Amino acid sequence: MKKTRRTPQQWQQLVSDWQHSGQTVAEFCVSHHVTPSNFYLWRKRLDTAVPETTLPPWIALSSSPATDTVNDNDWQLELSLPGGVILRMKQGQ
Repeated sequence: MKKTRRTPQQWQQLVSDWQHSGQTVAEFCVSHHVTPSNFYLWRKRLDTAVPETTLPPWIALSSSPATDTVNDNDWQLELSLPGGVILRMKQGQ
């Protein structure tokens, strides 16, 4: 069986066709010669893809010295990321 490479746009069309088909994923994949694992992979990729045009612009942040700093070399940074992920960085002694 020949391997078919599809573009993201072609996968988007396949996912859209499936949504309007009324078929199960398994039925749709058989009729369109697509493996269910690839279909699910691309459906997930396309569902979570964020177009660049919707991203907010960068925001400039200013820093101010902490009033209770014991050592000028100490610093702590906490960054809250999407999905509840929190990145904490700290430099000390």
